[in-house]
Amino acid sequence: MDQIWREARAFQQWVRTGEIPASTASDISKEEASPRPLKLVPINLDLTGALNTLRQCKVNIVCVAPGLREIRVGLEKFPKTREKDSLPTGTASNHAIRYHEIKTPQIAFPTASILFSHANALRHGYYPCGSSISIANKIATGTVGCLVQKDDVLYGLTNNHVTGLFSHNRVGMPILGPGLMDVSPENIDPFVIGHHTRGIAWTPGTSDNVSIEDNLDLAIFRIKNENSVTSFQGHHYDTPTKIANTADLFKRDLPNVKVKKVGRTTGLTSGWLFGKAGGEFEVRIKDPDFTSSIYFNDMFAITDDSSGKPFALPGDSGSLVVRDNNGTLEAVGIVFAISPRTMITHVMPIEVVLDRLGVTLVGDHNVSPTNGP
Repeated sequence: MDQIWREARAFQQWVRTGEIPASTASDISKEEASPRPLKLVPINLDLTGALNTLRQCKVNIVCVAPGLREIRVGLEKFPKTREKDSLPTGTASNHAIRYHEIKTPQIAFPTASILFSHANALRHGYYPCGSSISIANKIATGTVGCLVQKDDVLYGLTNNHVTGLFSHNRVGMPILGPGLMDVSPENIDPFVIGHHTRGIAWTPGTSDNVSIEDNLDLAIFRIKNENSVTSFQGHHYDTPTKIANTADLFKRDLPNVKVKKVGRTTGLTSGWLFGKAGGEFEVRIKDPDFTSSIYFNDMFAITDDSSGKPFALPGDSGSLVVRDNNGTLEAVGIVFAISPRTMITHVMPIEVVLDRLGVTLVGDHNVSPTNGP
């Protein structure tokens, strides 16, 4: 593991405990030489004053940036100039430390319906990925991210909080497309796209009290009629079956990674990979059915591009994020949370998603014209 990942974890531990660890022992393989301890610069830094400032501003996330040369620290409240000047600017390993205002990530549902014509809702008569879905008896609406397969059975993939009812939905419960919030005389008639099959459980609480290592926000539902859906993402591109793993995305010669997604609320948007969390961070869930804080480990963060359009908004939960790698699309991850007003979208790495569910991505499914469902 590169030194910068250990430094990001050590920085986060310092903020939490007030102690700078010499290393993160669990991250060190037997083949690696003894790691260097975390040393912050400037060398005359007032550690106590810096720590007080960081705690007052509340550190929400610590990321390693693409290119492996910068640690990015997300703060609930950005410090005043004098306070900011008292913070560490880097490490002795020549890794910069930059500070950004990033609000506490939230899981939230849309509050307004969207309108789409019959032509836009279907592609060649099929219901595409990137479209609106919900539980049949709940108005909370999100996005079907992609189609996946296991043992020759076709499933839709999304978030637990979209179709799993925070792990309280009954197996076999119908899932609608479009979701209930988007049902209107102007939109296509809702139909049963599938039935809830499985939600990945999560454990509320901090890592001091519970194990958070397996926390993911995932659910799958079995597709009712394989001839009613397509693997195409909206009207834009097919779901890629090739994945971009973390090692591919974080290389020293790759400081900028552009990504895109298709979602229920914002449609096709593009953004940039902001970083990967070097450890745990809190996500707040505020819903009538479930209110809590869940802690997640090692997720991706995406920032908006310069178009002025948000990469994701409530209702885009479950969307599949992809990147174009020299003309070949690769799956990056699944949207699950947003830091409001601060242009950051939080994404579960696709390699972790597929491994946990034991499924594979499906592409080239019903991409040719037909009469539809």
